[in-house]
Amino acid sequence: MQRLANRTWRVGSITGVLLLLAVVWFGVKRSDPAYHGRPLSYWIQELKTKPGRDEYLEAKEALVHLGLVAAPRLSKLLDYQDSKLRIVIWKKLPNPLKDLLDSRLPALWIRSRAFDVLKEMGPDARAAIPELIRLVKSPDAETRLRSIQIPGYIGPSAESAVPALITMLRSGSVEEREAAARSLGAIGSPAAKAVPDL
Repeated sequence: MQRLANRTWRVGSITGVLLLLAVVWFGVKRSDPAYHGRPLSYWIQELKTKPGRDEYLEAKEALVHLGLVAAPRLSKLLDYQDSKLRIVIWKKLPNPLKDLLDSRLPALWIRSRAFDVLKEMGPDARAAIPELIRLVKSPDAETRLRSIQIPGYIGPSAESAVPALITMLRSGSVEEREAAARSLGAIGSPAAKAVPDL
């Protein structure tokens, strides 16, 4: 009798754990917002892998539509880099094998696409502000410049970027100072403390 009770308890415990895992799995899957029946993760992958203009524009439309929920994921792509190991291996592979193993676009394209989508999002890109502030100090000039420009498209919601933009007014290149001034102007009254530097 005791063995039967132990066996029943084990089966019940295993069933309970499996049921809990199923609930968690479906909860996680459902929490990924979707556009046209495809989850956010699908559109991010399309952005990273599809070289065609039409596929890019479709992914861009989806990500702009998903706006606030897509911005944090896109901000992680703003300084996307291929790993050094991947670069070394990639250079030694023949072209047909490259296409089979990995369909990601070059890192420069992925970063550029992420910046373009955030620009299109406008105020909905405000969740990317912390990453943009960090990238204002990037060693890469293009990344710095684009990180300075995006807060201007976000507008008044980009108030937290004002100190970083003021720093660029003081120490950036001519192009960076001009971009910072334009962004501060677009942020408007929340950027009033930049007036002396302007």
